[in-house]
Amino acid sequence: MQNKAIEIVALVAAKSKSDVIECLMMGYTHPEDIARKLEVTRQAVDRTVRELFEAGVLDRSAIFPREGRPKIIYTISKEGRNLLRAIEEAGNHYQAELAGRKDAALRELDGRLAAGEMSEEIYIQKKADLSREGKQ
Repeated sequence: MQNKAIEIVALVAAKSKSDVIECLMMGYTHPEDIARKLEVTRQAVDRTVRELFEAGVLDRSAIFPREGRPKIIYTISKEGRNLLRAIEEAGNHYQAELAGRKDAALRELDGRLAAGEMSEEIYIQKKADLSREGKQ
């Protein structure tokens, strides 16, 4: 059985799903418009919105033009907005925690250099390593 947190993140983390959600956030509501914006097939968008709808991330409704067939449109549901907000907050917290760890590691390096516990060459290398880790 998969961890619930991983399952929830996977629900919206797939590129196709995050692309569709981003389009919905920009105001695209009809699968045809989303497909055109993403330059993918309508079938691919239909499959993705169906999965997101079944998971409760999207709401579905119909609009009835004066002529022609009704159009099914999608919007992000209240639950979907709550989920996206929670994921964003968790991501912000995670990034802040990583930044705090990096700052602490840099302070430790500075202290060790000042105390003469390491050479300047090793200090520069370790500082560069920390900088690279922060960009990954």
